[in-house]
Amino acid sequence: MRNAAVFLGLVALLVAVPGCGSDDGGDAGPIAFTATPPGGGDRRVYVVDPDGGPARQLPGVAGDSDPSWSPDGTRVALHRWAHAGCRRPHRDCAQIVVLNADGTGAHAVTRPGHHSLAPDWSPDGRMLVFARWQDDANPFANSADIYVVDADGTGLRLLTQGPGDDGSPAWSPDGSQIAFTSTRSGNYDLYVMRADGSGLRQLTHTGKPEYSPAWSPDGKRIAFQNGDGELAVMNADGTDPHPLIHSSSGDGQPVWSPDGRRIAFLRHGPSGDSLYVMRDDGSDARRLELGEIDQPSDPDWAVAPPAE
Repeated sequence: MRNAAVFLGLVALLVAVPGCGSDDGGDAGPIAFTATPPGGGDRRVYVVDPDGGPARQLPGVAGDSDPSWSPDGTRVALHRWAHAGCRRPHRDCAQIVVLNADGTGAHAVTRPGHHSLAPDWSPDGRMLVFARWQDDANPFANSADIYVVDADGTGLRLLTQGPGDDGSPAWSPDGSQIAFTSTRSGNYDLYVMRADGSGLRQLTHTGKPEYSPAWSPDGKRIAFQNGDGELAVMNADGTDPHPLIHSSSGDGQPVWSPDGRRIAFLRHGPSGDSLYVMRDDGSDARRLELGEIDQPSDPDWAVAPPAE
């Protein structure tokens, strides 16, 4: 109950403006994302109402990124730099850290001395899937594998092991599968495997790179960035891939609202990236006003807070 109260308090501070989730109703809560603070400096994690700003900083550490809400919206997993004991060039190591929604109770769930990134929660909130660079002793090694770990930091398990670079893991809503990107076929394609790493299947075969798979809440579709820089969607088995929205600027990093009615995404523009929200059919795309912060990335959408 304490965590629920913490989340309610945070949301009251962040989205006290009218209309949280008002566009379509449902259970869509705030969106977390990474951005550069006003005036520059290390990037930080922010939270914004899905109908627009002002965005507010999530309490944490400068340089945090890759936020991922827990299924109940009371915790956030993120990427945090961990320089001590790192053998990589420029101390380029990072851990996956879990903290309460108000920034308290932070604890690392991956070990120091590695570079771990892109966490995503299992639907039951008990585990995290993430990517970790393969060779910490080789300064030129940037390829990653996919791991899972319990939310308390125990039970680390390797799911993929080369060849190529595996990343952007995303857990299916029923917990049975994990979608991810991989270069094992020559360029970045989308793959899916069972949650234990078995049953690997390639979903895209276009000869162009695809990125950022995101499951719809009902598990029937996967949104992604296609090889033409467009937001696209396909059935969960890889059939019927088609663009959702056309943009001359380029769109990426889609994430569904918890009610499945909207998709948040990044739009690339001449002055940098902007955060947008549209309906799940690609209509009504709207840019979210974020105030003076700059260059948003890594959006993730929380469930609405529980009723008091």
